[in-house]
Amino acid sequence: MAVKQDGSKNDIPITMDSVQDFWRQMSFIDERYVYDATYVKLRNVNLTFDLPQSWLSGTPIEGWSITATGRNLAILHKNAPHVDPETVLSTSSSFVGIESNQIPPARTYGFSTTVTF
Repeated sequence: MAVKQDGSKNDIPITMDSVQDFWRQMSFIDERYVYDATYVKLRNVNLTFDLPQSWLSGTPIEGWSITATGRNLAILHKNAPHVDPETVLSTSSSFVGIESNQIPPARTYGFSTTVTF
């Protein structure tokens, strides 16, 4: 049962119009929360080192490379504060460009090696 602030029973009806007005208010775009979406991001870096043939002479190995990989390493420039510009609330068309409680994408590192015989 709903009550008023003073503890008495609520006798104020909630009409459908007032509910719709509440949600309509929530959808207004306030300019102070609109940002230029331009950003520069260091998303993917791969560094590969090929071992010199002189190191491999006398072995059955024809080639050997070592690769280090990093993803989502840094946001170098963005206009929107405190958010990753690539995160979104939803892929629904009604939520495009809205940021709310997203976590940034994981920063990952990797290593690989390729040996050719």
